Amino acid sequence: MFKEDKFEYLVEEAAKLNKTNTKNIMSTNRQRFIVGARNMVYAFLLENHWGCTKIGRAFGKNHASVIHGCRNHENDYKTFDYYRKTYDNLVPVSYTHLRAHETSLHL
Repeated sequence: MFKEDKFEYLVEEAAKLNKTNTKNIMSTNRQRFIVGARNMVYAFLLENHWGCTKIGRAFGKNHASVIHGCRNHENDYKTFDYYRKTYDNLVPVSYTHLRAHETSLHL
């Protein structure tokens, strides 16, 4: 499960990979690539056992917005090569950081 204290790090990494900033991802900005970056974070968190309501609260959105974003993520992942590559780069970075932090805590 992805821990809450790693949420900011995940948003920062998504921002870097999508060439934007965390403020844009957390905003109501509707530019296509920013919405895509936000949807990547939604999907990652949902895959890591965060519920739609919890994700929505973290972004100041309702659960329906999260569901819609995850559906768009699925479609974009299947359709757009650049989107798939960006998301596939986000996932290992997030897990690597999480694992490194957990390992250092256990030493």
